[in-house]
Amino acid sequence: MNIPSFQHKLPAAPSTAPSLPSHPVNPNHRVQSHFSTLAGGGQKGSWSIEKPAKTDVQAVYKSLTGAKLYQFVQRYLMTKEQLLENGYPHAHPDVKGKAVCKLDSRAVLSPSPTERYCSRCNALFVVDDWGFPKAIVSCAYHWGRANKRRVATGLETRYSCCMGDLQSEGCCLASTHVSDNLNPDNYTGFVSTLPPNPGTSSHHAVYALDCEMCYTTGGSELTRVTVVDHDSRVVYESFVQPHNQILDYNTRFSGITEEQLEDVTTTLRDVQAALLTLFSSSTVLVGHSLESDFRALKLIHHTVVDTSVLFPHKMGPPYKRALRNLASEHLKKIIQNDGDSCCPRHDLNF
Repeated sequence: MNIPSFQHKLPAAPSTAPSLPSHPVNPNHRVQSHFSTLAGGGQKGSWSIEKPAKTDVQAVYKSLTGAKLYQFVQRYLMTKEQLLENGYPHAHPDVKGKAVCKLDSRAVLSPSPTERYCSRCNALFVVDDWGFPKAIVSCAYHWGRANKRRVATGLETRYSCCMGDLQSEGCCLASTHVSDNLNPDNYTGFVSTLPPNPGTSSHHAVYALDCEMCYTTGGSELTRVTVVDHDSRVVYESFVQPHNQILDYNTRFSGITEEQLEDVTTTLRDVQAALLTLFSSSTVLVGHSLESDFRALKLIHHTVVDTSVLFPHKMGPPYKRALRNLASEHLKKIIQNDGDSCCPRHDLNF
């Protein structure tokens, strides 16, 4: 029995999608693999899948010696305006042997010959005719810096030594007050470097300089000076006996102890004579905030590379970055850890 089939094809549903025009074919088009592209099919010039070799920085530095090094550092020399702005001593226009310099805007001058502000706790104290404090009063102070930092409520300032705020009592105790005894009239006894003799080694010399100071009855005075060359070799180093009586050796930061100066007879004048033989006015001296070293040496010299100026503080003058932070960031070296003293020559590595 034949059963009729009711299956039949349904008409196709009309398409609702609009027809898109076909992309024109470029007759010059070629199918190209990634490998053929690397091989030069899709680019011109040389290519390499190897990482470029890194520059050997140490090798470059070691090649900078003599006149080549001297020429290289010329780009970093401080200008006359920078020297003036950063408090470097200049010769007094009228008085021989006297210097003039701009003091830090935060510097506090001694009110009178018998009154001084303590450089550690800022207390005003009175001295006798020889510079000794009249009253035996202990000095409570913070040896660390007062640094600002951002917190949830805004900015706060705390001392780096103990994290105390500005109203906190000093975390260190000393037997007496001390002072830098800042007074522009005291800048006497200065010497200036002389022009070089043609053909001498000082004409193209580059040295790093660092000084250590202590507190005396006359203020801040030199106790040690170190000079190294580009290979970190010590070319001059000496302990120095201050002219006035020492009140505090400032050992935490200077590393100088009473025992080290016990038999020292070298004076500031001896150091000046030695440095004027070693340096000329064209000798490049490298250091960190060298204006304070030049004041301690009573030296006038204007060919200077100052790392505190090359790497300025983010807040601008008069703030300056600490040398230990620069050494950590750029040299990957730890120096002056937690205010501990360290040998100056280790801070002077080029």
